[in-house]
Amino acid sequence: QCPGEEALAAIGLALSAAASDPSAMDTKAASPRLGSLLEKLMALAGVAGEGAPAENGEEAGEKATLDKEALAEREANQRCGVVWLTVLLRRLSQGGHTVAGLQEALEPLCRAFVRVIGGLSIFMADCALKALCHIYLLAVPDLRAELMKTIFSSVSNRTAISNMFVGTPDTQARREKDKAEKASGPNSLKITAKERVDSVKDLMFLAREMQHPPLFVGLVDQPAGSVWSGEVLREALDLQSPCLPNDLREHLCPKKLRPKLYPYFFHQNGPLRHAVVQLTSSYFSVESPQQLASKFPTEWPQIAGNLVLALGSVRVPTREAAIQAAQALFRGKTWPEVASIFEDLWAIVVKLMDDMEEGIQKAVVPLVRMLRNLTLRVVDPKASTTSEAEEAVKTVVPLLLRFCERYKHAQPLCFDVMREMIKATQGTALLLPYIQDLIPPLLVSLSSLENDALQYYQFHVEAKSEDKGRELEAARISNSRDSESMKLLRQLVPLVTAETAEAIAPRTRELLHRGVGANTRVGVC
Repeated sequence: QCPGEEALAAIGLALSAAASDPSAMDTKAASPRLGSLLEKLMALAGVAGEGAPAENGEEAGEKATLDKEALAEREANQRCGVVWLTVLLRRLSQGGHTVAGLQEALEPLCRAFVRVIGGLSIFMADCALKALCHIYLLAVPDLRAELMKTIFSSVSNRTAISNMFVGTPDTQARREKDKAEKASGPNSLKITAKERVDSVKDLMFLAREMQHPPLFVGLVDQPAGSVWSGEVLREALDLQSPCLPNDLREHLCPKKLRPKLYPYFFHQNGPLRHAVVQLTSSYFSVESPQQLASKFPTEWPQIAGNLVLALGSVRVPTREAAIQAAQALFRGKTWPEVASIFEDLWAIVVKLMDDMEEGIQKAVVPLVRMLRNLTLRVVDPKASTTSEAEEAVKTVVPLLLRFCERYKHAQPLCFDVMREMIKATQGTALLLPYIQDLIPPLLVSLSSLENDALQYYQFHVEAKSEDKGRELEAARISNSRDSESMKLLRQLVPLVTAETAEAIAPRTRELLHRGVGANTRVGVC
């Protein structure tokens, strides 16, 4: 029978102590008995070495037909082997000892511990996660990159496929299994195991997005709440405390990654967010995104640039986190602070407005509102200096005109910002250089923004009756006079000077003769 957690840890301590050579405790060379113990524990835990033969069909069939007693014995042996291996690896990493054949055994150990992470035992999974950190510490620097590849590939192989385009075999055994699972109700241990694997995968994806795989080990090593806190458990395993030394911090999370961590303070995944907070608290002494931005003010441009990139991430959770982070980072900023990334911010927010994910469509609404207010504030001479507002207008006006032309779904936002911008700049000469650029697109929009169905109705009504067709066209023109575009044109009329009228005249004459839609031609008049 497998002993309890504390007894299991105590036995592991006793085994490590019995295999140690007291005369060699102060040296890097470990006792040969430690190497022998490592091999035996690997066999007990079911760790297959590099040259281990693959199972043939008969052996696999024999495993499947094991009786319950044999299966329980094998699981107990694996439990003992995993826990005792973790105790031994901790002793070796703390003492800096070397064991013959250890480096060659690290990759099989990684694969075995990753399998345990997805198991039903919470205690074994916690031990396996801490063991991965000890393995990384024991590995020579040249081997660590290969270890990360092994860990990532093993975690990826534990992915359960649940895709509408990927089918599952409809066999009698599978149907009976599904029926039994539904009858027994939800299994809390299986649900916990799946959530644990998903959390580890999220940490892995974060390290990949940062393009720095060792960050995964640093995140896994962060302290977390645990029930395994007895004296013996702390002495043998210490699952609650970081095990990696301080001199590895720059390697695990270099300072160049610090600006990239800002969006993950807002991540929806609780364990991932907690790991990021713990890491930044330990490594950089900051516990919140506000502290990160204020403690390192020189890194604000890098934080903003990386946040804009995160808004375009391929992963939906990262985009959601970046949307929340952008609302906190850009709110209340001035033009000099956002000038370098303003166009990129507008471009990515406009794309997010057309995102297919329902969660993104809901989350982006307050971000669009924040961007609108930010844009109006930087062009308002009352909210900032005249010189800053003038520089902002040079960027904002061409940007709005370009987005109105390219993205139909962004036209309401752009026209709203234009209208409020014209109101904010009345009494100033900020928009005078752009009148000739603003008026022609607004005239074209009188027809382009009209409902397409009206043109279809116009064609068929005219085919039936010319009088009714003229009435419908008059009604369309009357309706266009109350449109947002016409309201903007009326607000721009007081800004038109003789010089501006001469500059606009060639383009308005061309619209009068060749403009598409009666609304545009009437608007010119």
